Amino acid sequence: MRKLLLTLFVLLLSFILIACGSNKPHNVDIIIDNIEKGYTTLKFDVIVTDEEHNLEGKAVILELIDQDEKIVYTKNLELEVETHNISISSLTKNTTYTLKIKGTAFKKPVVLYNEEIRTKDDVVIKISTVEQFFNIKNDIEGNYELANDIDFKDVKITNANQVTEFRGVFDGKGYAIKNYHIESYNAYTGVFGRVTNYGEIKNLVIDSITIGTNEKPLTVDGIFYGGLLAGQVNNINASISNIVIKNSSVNIVSQTTSSSVYLGGAVGYFVGKATNISSENTTINATYARGGSFHLGGLIGGTPNLTSAESTSFSKLASGTDLNLKVQILSATSNRNHLFYIGGAIGFLRNNKASNLSDIYATGNLNIAEVTMKSASNSANKVENTKLIMNIGGVVGRTGSNNLVNVKAFGSNAFFSGVITFKHDAFELVEGSSVTRTFNIGGLVGEQDNSLDINRSVVNGTITVDVIDVEDITLNIGAVAGKRSHAISTFNKDKIAITSIVELVLNSEVLETEDVLLTNDANTIFTSDYMKAAFEK
Repeated sequence: MRKLLLTLFVLLLSFILIACGSNKPHNVDIIIDNIEKGYTTLKFDVIVTDEEHNLEGKAVILELIDQDEKIVYTKNLELEVETHNISISSLTKNTTYTLKIKGTAFKKPVVLYNEEIRTKDDVVIKISTVEQFFNIKNDIEGNYELANDIDFKDVKITNANQVTEFRGVFDGKGYAIKNYHIESYNAYTGVFGRVTNYGEIKNLVIDSITIGTNEKPLTVDGIFYGGLLAGQVNNINASISNIVIKNSSVNIVSQTTSSSVYLGGAVGYFVGKATNISSENTTINATYARGGSFHLGGLIGGTPNLTSAESTSFSKLASGTDLNLKVQILSATSNRNHLFYIGGAIGFLRNNKASNLSDIYATGNLNIAEVTMKSASNSANKVENTKLIMNIGGVVGRTGSNNLVNVKAFGSNAFFSGVITFKHDAFELVEGSSVTRTFNIGGLVGEQDNSLDINRSVVNGTITVDVIDVEDITLNIGAVAGKRSHAISTFNKDKIAITSIVELVLNSEVLETEDVLLTNDANTIFTSDYMKAAFEK
């Protein structure tokens, strides 16, 4: 009799598992709630209820499977947690995926949930009004096109209506965003605060945009990413292309104590691909008042330590941005470094693993007219173990410390044709303070690190330096590079040139320039038609 009852129980259990569908055990409930379907993202909440403890183990497994039966996302869901918030990115637009949740019951694998879920259609949304532009923040993965110029004159820009993050496609179609005036501080500051994931901005004119004003500069305190187009572009799949920035300005005062500032005419902090980006009649006015690192570029403030050879690509960058920087360190705290990377086009190209770096030039002026360091009036303590290091280059402030991987040399078709002015005129600290000062200033690059070569490049500008305490500082000045970790290779000596107007002046004394070619015919140096045409303008 007992054997008969056991057999009936097993048959009944099997019937229940089959009847529940997908081998779902009795009284195990799965709820998928708050579904947000993006173009390349899915977000939802998962609730797993196992009141009778039919499931074995402490977790079930969630899988998202593409149309090729490949698992593109997996996550263990602990049973003790009531609600799981799931966020999946880097998916394909307009694509059906299968969502499965699996577990183990009665020592057998069971499928608790099985449903198809589809990312959004790639529908083009036309933007023709200010209100429609502000609505982008409600669908940051959309596919947008400008239908006309958008003029923000007399429109109040606040943190609430800005597009603080963007992961979609924005095609300006050659139209302009005009008179967009940012007056409030945000960690990611620009017309588009932060571009990430597969975000793409292209074919756009940025006209008469301001971040702060001369009369009321924007005061930043803490980490800051600022640019007239975007504060940050931060994904190897993100890109900006065919962007013109004109008649615009940035005015900030940095009171950051230990964090980094990335500030650029186009983008502050950059990872991704940038192609055909230019600026004209644009100015950055910045004042540095406290410690931290400061990355300042006519187009790009700087890049991070890149781990992939394909992380970042720069091609056809044309900076006409004037950079004006004042350094007014009024309270130099001990054990603090004040680090500056200032470039006519890029402030700091860190780690050099870019897939392409060519056709880059800068025609704007770099004016570092006041570099001061003083003890606060109420401080009688000496400053110890503090460094002031400034790398200033006509094209790039500093190149990074790792070798290139499958990359053209820095400055492969590059030139600078502006004026660099540097003045260090006040240094008032309590007697006995120990502060080291290093200034690297070059026509193409301020500090060129490791084995990175310069190639097919021309300097057509001048450098004027006025400094106090020459005997107490480290000063490296060069028409091509301020400081190099190795000498210019014999191979490249006939591919780097200065023109007859180049002049290096230190405290009113003219210095000798590097042993490179002297030419006024850039056609003999450049191999790029883009650069030949730009240099002849």
